[in-house]
Amino acid sequence: MKYQFLNEVYYKDLENGKFELINELRATTPYGLITVPKGFITDLASIPWIAQIIIPKIGKQNRSSIIHDYLYETGNINGKKITQKIADKIYLGLMRSRKVSKWNAKTQYRALRMFGWYAWNKYRKQDKRKAS
Repeated sequence: MKYQFLNEVYYKDLENGKFELINELRATTPYGLITVPKGFITDLASIPWIAQIIIPKIGKQNRSSIIHDYLYETGNINGKKITQKIADKIYLGLMRSRKVSKWNAKTQYRALRMFGWYAWNKYRKQDKRKAS
């Protein structure tokens, strides 16, 4: 199965650096169908302001960023736990399916592999607190 978005996505700017989905976003991946629900809050791509000179925060990667934020927050696809590496691979595959340039997609992927652990671990700690 290839990486493919199944619908357009619309979101409302909450004017605090975050955006709320007005409709659900669906994508197929080799890891299964991913559905991000209506009402999900995202910050799109978490790109430091200095890096936004060469990699814009908003662009062709928007849909991919929403899926990635959702995967980091939930840590699963349809109830099946995934690793951070799988979430990052999905982000890369979805960006490339949207024709994000190879250097841009690879740069973002490498940055996630180096620094994404902080956000991933923060969400997994929240999972443990919810379970207890």
